[in-house]
Amino acid sequence: MIKGRTHYLAFNYFLLILFFGCSSSEKIITDCYSVERFKRLSQPRFEAHVINLKPADSLINKFQSRLDIYTQITWDRIRFIKQGENFEADYSLFFNLKKNDSLITSKEVSKRPRTNNYEATQKSVKDYHLQTFYADTGKYKVQIQLVDNISGLSYNSLFTTEARNFSNQPTLSNGLFLENVQGKLKPLFLNDIKFNDEVDTIIYYQELYNIKIGDSLKIVSEFLKRKELQTINEPTRSSLYFDTSLCQLKFDNLVLKNEKLMIYPNSERMQLIDTFFVPIEQQYLFSRKIIYNSFKNYKDTLRSLGTLTINNKNYPNLLNVNDSILATRYLLFKYEIDSLLAQDTNDKKRNWLKNWWREHGGIAKQNEFFDRVKDANLIFSSCDAGFKLPMGMVFIVCGLPGNVECVGMQTEVWQYLINNQTFNITFKKTNLDEKTSYFNLQPFTIDESLWKYSVDTWRRK
Repeated sequence: MIKGRTHYLAFNYFLLILFFGCSSSEKIITDCYSVERFKRLSQPRFEAHVINLKPADSLINKFQSRLDIYTQITWDRIRFIKQGENFEADYSLFFNLKKNDSLITSKEVSKRPRTNNYEATQKSVKDYHLQTFYADTGKYKVQIQLVDNISGLSYNSLFTTEARNFSNQPTLSNGLFLENVQGKLKPLFLNDIKFNDEVDTIIYYQELYNIKIGDSLKIVSEFLKRKELQTINEPTRSSLYFDTSLCQLKFDNLVLKNEKLMIYPNSERMQLIDTFFVPIEQQYLFSRKIIYNSFKNYKDTLRSLGTLTINNKNYPNLLNVNDSILATRYLLFKYEIDSLLAQDTNDKKRNWLKNWWREHGGIAKQNEFFDRVKDANLIFSSCDAGFKLPMGMVFIVCGLPGNVECVGMQTEVWQYLINNQTFNITFKKTNLDEKTSYFNLQPFTIDESLWKYSVDTWRRK
């Protein structure tokens, strides 16, 4: 029997002080899925990415493996205070590298971002750090803790990685995406890619080792997307209907493809760089295949594969009026949805929504609602925008649950206490890959009285 774990959450989610979490591509899960994400709303969450490379031959530790650990935190996640004419933050990064639960090495780094522009401290300006370790081949646990020395808040990331043996055979490193902003290259993190008007290209960087003179390479890089959904207005469908059709589609529609054939001179290390124009905003499967042919008739195919989510420049805010309609319709009665969809221009639809909110709490209630939508995008986006997925929509309408119980890592039960009565909402995970998986609402688990109570709270003047 698998025992469930229950997490008790405060209703004021801006004051959450929860457990340390984890983030990276190879996570070690310590909390329920939703609990780990709820705490991102209050704690100084950062992104981490590891690229494993072969050390330079000139180094004394050239026979080890090199782990480059990139971290990224946005300024709006840390506290700034005024110091003279400037605003300063003060945070520390603690790195622990463990093998078989034994500490191999550790590193502490202090960071003090500074700006003379207060508005910049409230925006998603990115602060980066690169930490390099040299290690023997094998699997490791990487623990990173970020401590905001001003607010006292902290956030942990715990994940596994492998230091590979770059032997005499042709070997491909894992890759790193870079953005090109006015000629300057900055690392991109696959969980947090957002472009503005200044970005024109993205770059994918890898290294290939142990190439011999006369060997040839064929490099094929592809961006694939899901097929387009046939969108149909369904004004009469249930208010408890969640459209997750997009998440069920396969990546089988080719968008971009680069091919090149090269013959190299003798080299122990080749830098492989592909440049792509920024695709439109959506989720892609990025695939890179390197077909290696040796003059000694040795052949091999080296592959790298991963999902890549490109967000619009407004993310995590909604992009357009159609998104606003999708989010708001859960609060609307059928006749209101029919009336809204009958408006024949986007301007008329915006005015309809503006007038509706004026009659249901005004601008303050409207801002509160769309702040909740923004938070849902931040914490629940995976195969689709978070506000469109079941957990995100329940969070928007019903708020933060009082308790979360997880059974294994595949099922979660959110509990709400309303007028001394407990309501349970059950979600079950679909798919295994973090970037394409989501938790689907189990049939008949939302009590109509809970949903009506939550909707009426939003509609109240």
